[in-house]
Amino acid sequence: MSSQETNSVLVLAGEETQRGEPLWSYLRQTRGTWVEVRQNSRLPDDLGGYGVVILVDPYGFSTDEQERLTSYVKKGGGCLALPNPSRKPLPAMFGVEAGPSGPWTEIRLQFADREHPIGKRLPETFFLHSYFRPLVLMDGDVQPILNTVWQYREVCLAAMREEGRGRK
Repeated sequence: MSSQETNSVLVLAGEETQRGEPLWSYLRQTRGTWVEVRQNSRLPDDLGGYGVVILVDPYGFSTDEQERLTSYVKKGGGCLALPNPSRKPLPAMFGVEAGPSGPWTEIRLQFADREHPIGKRLPETFFLHSYFRPLVLMDGDVQPILNTVWQYREVCLAAMREEGRGRK
């Protein structure tokens, strides 16, 4: 990205606007990033003006919306889903299932692959205070990004799936 390009981020926050505020604040401070936070969870008709779509409540999307989001990603867009402690299943398009929610706790995160582009820019290990919510990889093309150890097992907490020219 050249110094004059702007990366536009659309956040569909629904009623969870405050939950992601530390992330929105960080993104707004990142040079070349413009963030639009919407207090609804409906996918707009045109996603062409955005480089990334963040879904705070990724659960209730219709089949049509999932197809439009997948098409957007295939064309080079990015999609980040932030599952909350809901018992609802994540849409199949992400290739993961969210495991049962655990308690609010301190979680020690580590990169599954230190050579991942994000892993090169962040510390090898860092801590997060959140609800424990493991991910179960359902498709072979989904790559774990962040792991932790929970009850003596290594579990995935963040994963990525490449789709065409984009990622979700």
